[in-house]
Amino acid sequence: MTPDERRRLIHEESLRLAVAQRPIIEDLRSVGVEVESVWDLVNSPNNYNQAIPVLLRHLELPYPVKIRGGIARSLGIRGATFLWPTLLELYRKEPIPSETPGMGAKDGLAVALSEIATTENIPDIIELLRDRRHGSSRVLLLAPLRRRRKKDPTIAAVLKELSTDPQLQKEISAWK
Repeated sequence: MTPDERRRLIHEESLRLAVAQRPIIEDLRSVGVEVESVWDLVNSPNNYNQAIPVLLRHLELPYPVKIRGGIARSLGIRGATFLWPTLLELYRKEPIPSETPGMGAKDGLAVALSEIATTENIPDIIELLRDRRHGSSRVLLLAPLRRRRKKDPTIAAVLKELSTDPQLQKEISAWK
């Protein structure tokens, strides 16, 4: 594939995604959130709590993988902690994507769960980390344990156990 062909394909994909996400962009605007893409929310300040119901509603719609991933990641804000049970259930049900690794809803949900996790959620996080059926997205669930590992000997022991998992080993060993 030539560089020109690659640029053309990237441009076509961008246009396809822009068209596909129009419904959510319009719904977000109706609640006062002005974005061109759901991914604009991912690295923005967490001051869009009014968008949480819109994001949650659209997360369960059949958008392309990259859009669902952006929607899921956008729910990883402190104002969304009440969504823990819903996001946890969605994560458990979400298949591991065969296309676009790292950008899909499974990874996006893992990021959101990691961001909204409280001390009360640590047992759920540990359960998910031990369940290899969730694939490499589990790496994104390690952050809440990392933040608490020095304060809680139980978490330190769990991390030691998980450090032998091939998908988690590299990340955990990098913390030393």
